[in-house]
Amino acid sequence: MVKICPRCLQAFKPKRKDQVYCSKKCRDLAYKKRKYAREKKQYYVRECKNCGETFVTTDSKKYFCSKRCKNNYNVRQTYNRHIEKYREYKRQYRKEHPEIYYNEKRKLQKLQRFKEENDNAREISMQSNTYKTPYSKEEDEFLLQNWDKLTKKEIALKLNRTIGSVQSRYKKLRKKG
Repeated sequence: MVKICPRCLQAFKPKRKDQVYCSKKCRDLAYKKRKYAREKKQYYVRECKNCGETFVTTDSKKYFCSKRCKNNYNVRQTYNRHIEKYREYKRQYRKEHPEIYYNEKRKLQKLQRFKEENDNAREISMQSNTYKTPYSKEEDEFLLQNWDKLTKKEIALKLNRTIGSVQSRYKKLRKKG
């Protein structure tokens, strides 16, 4: 089997299986070349763009201390680009359709009021110590008789219960009856 020396490009017959160079001279010259190349490397002290940690590198194009930092940075940049486009779209949409935008705003205000009222009903229920107490027969009858006449909120306030409790009790009573 004949091999070619990577240093001098001459053909030679190796004495061992793992022999790469044709002679000791070629082997030593190749080692010196590799050693000189290592010593010649320039080192850069950089600050990571993502986490701000300082690190040392030999790559002049490296700006992140790890792959994780690089990925996090790229994800954040992409998100920022898209969120800015979305905000611009929303501003433009408000200008073109003010009636729709303000209707949505009113819906959010109604939802907020509903949440506050429900929280008030729950507080009343908690204060009167009727929280998680079983329903009496009178309460069940009142609930069944007035379900279609009164709102859920009114029934809950008269029984000193939460709206959710009244709804679940009504469903149970309908299944039984």
